[in-house]
Amino acid sequence: MPTRLEQHEKKQIRSRLITMAIVLGLFLIFMITIGLPLLINGSVFIGKLFGGGNSESEKNVEALGDFNVNEIPSATNSADINISGNVENLGTLEIFLNGSKVDSLNVEKEQEFASTITGLNIGENQIYFIGKVESSSATKKSQAYVVTFRNQKPKLEVNEPQDNTITPRDEIKVAGKTDLGVSVFINDSPAIVDSSGGFQTQVKLKEGENKIKIVVQDSAGNSDSKELTVKYEK
Repeated sequence: MPTRLEQHEKKQIRSRLITMAIVLGLFLIFMITIGLPLLINGSVFIGKLFGGGNSESEKNVEALGDFNVNEIPSATNSADINISGNVENLGTLEIFLNGSKVDSLNVEKEQEFASTITGLNIGENQIYFIGKVESSSATKKSQAYVVTFRNQKPKLEVNEPQDNTITPRDEIKVAGKTDLGVSVFINDSPAIVDSSGGFQTQVKLKEGENKIKIVVQDSAGNSDSKELTVKYEK
């Protein structure tokens, strides 16, 4: 038979369990009725505050019109560049070069556009577009396209062989140096360029006189070349 002390301890445990159940129930009621909606509203507020999102005018132009720009080269050897693309439900398409508006196209009744941008600076240039809807203040801005303008030939140094070399071997090493990021072709075959701009390869020779042509070309289309004569005599 339980003692009075054991009965008292059981009553205390039962009382604690009942109290914990009541507290847990109140907590769940609070979370369902107040806490959860508060958490959701807070998340929405933070998302609006830090999530950026489109402005009202950008949302309007997405619904009313759009434009796409055809591929623009990342490098060119001309101060002029032709651009084109297509438009949908826009009134005006403005073109900007290095922060200045250089063209404004009326595309209200057009599905395609084309323009020539002139006056690129030596080095990097930024081009972007802004589409406008005439019936509202809605606008849409494109990404910035970076175009590098270079009009100088890449460096080409041929260290070996010397022109008019005569050799008893049926192959010869061709080695030299150029600028970083430049492609090298030796008799139309690509050569590997190392991190310092150096290149070398072996060229097979036929008996008699051989022509070896070395061509270098950068990403803008600038190129230079040298042609050597090597004579193979057994």
